[in-house]
Amino acid sequence: IRVDGNDVLASYKAIKAAVDRARDGRGPSFVECVTYRMGAHSTSDDPTRYRSEEEVREWSKRDPIDRLRRHLFYLGVLDEAGDEAIETDINGQISEAVAEVERHGAPGRDSLFDDVYEDPPWNLQEQRRELMLGQRAPKAH
Repeated sequence: IRVDGNDVLASYKAIKAAVDRARDGRGPSFVECVTYRMGAHSTSDDPTRYRSEEEVREWSKRDPIDRLRRHLFYLGVLDEAGDEAIETDINGQISEAVAEVERHGAPGRDSLFDDVYEDPPWNLQEQRRELMLGQRAPKAH
């Protein structure tokens, strides 16, 4: 099933149908929620090289959270006070989650390679060894 991933209600309906199907014993489903990545792929990515400000501005109008918020206002089931209460609650949950993660400290350097490959290729195994030794291995000539 392909659905507009920027439409929270359409996504919920499609995923609920897939879950109901599985629970009824009718097998698995694949739900593709098509959306737009607003930010860069990584800190080394510069999306201004391959998309315009206008394109990003147009897609920002389809932001799924804002879209649902506007819909709930339109239906009259959300008002400014309720919206502010939700935002305060969510920001509180985020702050608590960040504080909890920070209490655990930084992960070990070698964890960078965890959960990527079941059997890491030789080059990543070598990079992991080099990282743990804190130096680069000499290059072969």
